[in-house]
Amino acid sequence: MEINIEFKGISLRVVGEYEAGEEAVMYYSDMSGYPGSNSSFDVNEVYAEDSDINIFELFSPADLEVLTEKILEQIED
Repeated sequence: MEINIEFKGISLRVVGEYEAGEEAVMYYSDMSGYPGSNSSFDVNEVYAEDSDINIFELFSPADLEVLTEKILEQIED
């Protein structure tokens, strides 16, 4: 999946894998349940808007975490 997003004032094109979350199930007929899961997005590549140079390695783990949160917000809105 490819997403265009602005991060720290820079327009980026991010390539990654999105997995939608699953809702919780309180009880099945056998009285078991399922707690559900959160959505996730794994960033694989990051490009400046008009560039073909992958700049993924320039991002710190903290920046990638914030970027991932922004991407999930954009996808799910």
